[in-house]
Amino acid sequence: LMDERYYYTALPRIPVGVKKKIEEQLAPLTQYRRRTAANKRVLNFFREAGAHIEACTANGDWVPGTVVQLEERHPTRLMVRVRLEDGREETHHLGKVILRERRPGGIRGRSRSRSP
Repeated sequence: LMDERYYYTALPRIPVGVKKKIEEQLAPLTQYRRRTAANKRVLNFFREAGAHIEACTANGDWVPGTVVQLEERHPTRLMVRVRLEDGREETHHLGKVILRERRPGGIRGRSRSRSP
């Protein structure tokens, strides 16, 4: 999509402003795909209603929320129904959602030994 040639055919030139906007939207796609693959490995956490997550909104901001439901109607396009902190419910693609760490009383990180 971003190349100016298709095999040996020169494509019409895209204006610089439009090209920048297209590049901004295409840049995070590889990251979303990697995150989708990683989230599929821990899909059981997304099946738990109330799991703490952060979701990427349309403008690129990450907002905290909780899982309401994992929508698995289409196995190739998994979606997560999320309740955001302000009370709104939205549906997000699995690649645009991350699990928040449960530090207080939950999963503990590695600790260093304290030798005397």
